[in-house]
Amino acid sequence: MATKETPLLNAYLVVGTDELKVETILKRLWARLEKLGDLDFNAQTLDGTKDLPLTELLDMLNTPPLAAPFRLVIIRDVDRGSSSLREALTGYLASPMPTTILVMTAAKLTQQSRLYKAVGQLGGKAVIDASVRKRSELPAMVRKMALGYQIGLSHDGAAKLAELVGTSTIALNTEVKKLASYVLALGRSEANLEDVVAVVARSNQPSAWDFVDAYSSRDLLKSLDLLSLLPRESPVSLLYLCVTRLRELLMYTSLAARHDGKLAKTLGKPDWQLRRLESLARRYNASELRDLLARAARADARMKSGEDATLVLEELILATCR
Repeated sequence: MATKETPLLNAYLVVGTDELKVETILKRLWARLEKLGDLDFNAQTLDGTKDLPLTELLDMLNTPPLAAPFRLVIIRDVDRGSSSLREALTGYLASPMPTTILVMTAAKLTQQSRLYKAVGQLGGKAVIDASVRKRSELPAMVRKMALGYQIGLSHDGAAKLAELVGTSTIALNTEVKKLASYVLALGRSEANLEDVVAVVARSNQPSAWDFVDAYSSRDLLKSLDLLSLLPRESPVSLLYLCVTRLRELLMYTSLAARHDGKLAKTLGKPDWQLRRLESLARRYNASELRDLLARAARADARMKSGEDATLVLEELILATCR
C-alpha cells in the first residue's frame, strides 16, 4: 500500500485470501486518510456480492469529498460479484475521480481479467498480493506474530500452533495473542511446545494428505495422532494413499540414482512437489521402500480378510516409522 513518501493512487486491488493481511492493508489506508480529513462523511464500504445499482455506484465514486481531500470507497469481494459490476468498475478506472480512493478486494482475480489490467495501469503498487502463505512458511510467520506480542516462540511450538489452527491468519493471530497472555501471566517471555499444547485448541481439521505427509516423513507420533483425528476416513483408503506415496518415492529414488535429468516430466510433478519428494526420499533407501510396499500389500490382504483395518494400518505405521 502507499506509504507517506508514496503518492496515493486512485485505486487499489487487494487479491488473496489472507484475511489478516487484507484487514491490515485496509486499516493502514484508513488511518492515513483519516489524518487528512474526516472519514465519517467520506468513506463507504460496499459488499460486491450484493446487487449494487451500477448508476448509484458510479455516482458514489464520482462524488466530491466533503471538507477533506479524498473520499474512500471500499468494495469487497468484487470477484464474487456480477460481471456487470466488474465491467462498470473497469470503465470507471479509465478516467477515475481524482479525489476518490477506490479499494477493491478479491479472493481470486486472474491477471488476464480486464479489471485486473485496468487497476495495474494505475501504477506498479496498485495491485497488492494478499495470498495465503504456504504451509512451510507458517511457523516463521507465527514466530514473528509472537514477537509482536512481546514473547518468543520455539520453532516446534510455532509449527504445532500452525498445525492446530490452519492457514487463517486471523485465527493464527488470535491464538498467538492468547498464548502470549498465558505465558506473560506466568512471568515468562518465551513460549514452547508444551505451552502451545496447553493453550491452543485444534480448530483445523486435518486432511488425509496431512496424515500421508506425516507417515512418509516417518513421524510416528504425528502419524498416529492424525490417524486418530480422521475417524471418517477409511483405513483402506488411507492405506491406498500411503502406497501411492511409497511408489512415488521409489520411482523418485530410482530415477535420481540414474541421474535422470527429466524427473519432472517423467513423474508428472511440478517442481515444488519434486522438492518435497527429494526431502522425503532422504529418509529411505530403495530396499526399504520395496520392503514397505510388500508390507503394504500384505496389509491390504489382511484388511480384506476381515482383520481390524485400523490396527493393521497402525502396524504398518510402526514398521515404517521405526
